[in-house]
Amino acid sequence: MASTPASRSSWRLNSWNVKGAAGKVAAVLAQYFQEVEATDLSANQLAQAPPRPNVRYQVATAERTPFPDERFDLITVGQAVHWFDQEAYHAEVRRVAGPGTVLAEWGYGLAQT
Repeated sequence: MASTPASRSSWRLNSWNVKGAAGKVAAVLAQYFQEVEATDLSANQLAQAPPRPNVRYQVATAERTPFPDERFDLITVGQAVHWFDQEAYHAEVRRVAGPGTVLAEWGYGLAQT
């Protein structure tokens, strides 16, 4: 059986979905993580995302968030990483990532491992 994030008992089970306006990724993450933070620049789009009891939507940039240091076990970005200030964004990822955090970025033309 494959290991899922929820089966790893050492994880705090907190995830951050960057640029998560539609709430599609956050809705899936909510099935596996105790707490999901989804951020976007558009308050209007975030207001349209489907509500979930363990998902919090808030306006924030990818480069500067209100989250404490070492907060997340998983950070996800779908189809948006090319818009970010790369240096500032990756500095923020390093700040909010906990030990062993997985960073998952996907988009057109980002097929790297």
